[in-house]
Amino acid sequence: MDVQHERELDVIESYIQKSALSLAEGLEWFWPYSKTMNSTLKEANIVSHLAHVLLNNSFFVYSEVPFADKKNKNIMKNKEDDNKRMSLDLLAFNIKERMLICLEAKGHPYDPKKVLEDMIRLKDFEMPEHDTTWSRNIFYPEKRFALFATTCTDKNFSDWWSGDEVESNPPGRYAYENIAKYLNKTKRRYSYVLREGQGDNGEFCWRYLYALWDLEQLKTVS
Repeated sequence: MDVQHERELDVIESYIQKSALSLAEGLEWFWPYSKTMNSTLKEANIVSHLAHVLLNNSFFVYSEVPFADKKNKNIMKNKEDDNKRMSLDLLAFNIKERMLICLEAKGHPYDPKKVLEDMIRLKDFEMPEHDTTWSRNIFYPEKRFALFATTCTDKNFSDWWSGDEVESNPPGRYAYENIAKYLNKTKRRYSYVLREGQGDNGEFCWRYLYALWDLEQLKTVS
């Protein structure tokens, strides 16, 4: 076991936990959607809380970072090509630790196609070509991690997600087979209980789910 690597994973998990607790505390004061609108939590809320924690721990953070996809090696610049653009929800790096973290998030994980697209995006991520017009320094990360985060109220789903060995599909849901392959490659995978209680539809348990990979190991998922 690489003790230093395990410590790095522990530190990243502590950032995730702090951001999850911050998100939960904020939503105790205000839920940013009304009952007459779509009440699903938007992924930007997950991203912003994690970005805040990372900024407080000597990371630089960047939102919606575009990069070349595998089929078209150039970053799309034309407006009509926006649908082909590959971009990352959040890119963070720590200069002193030479660490890079890539994040994709979803407000909920119940659309397997979209979750899989995010995991593939993490797998395919490559640092964009350095633009010396704006940036005078070049960052060469030695430690690269990929992180996917989401929230859900389905206890069976969260138990499936955080189990020792992820089965092909969560109970009562389908088309998660390829996602299970990604989850079984994780270095760390867990779910935090953010809130439990009684809602309009009975008891609920709201959880924050995440999956953390070494970026290089993630690229081996087939």
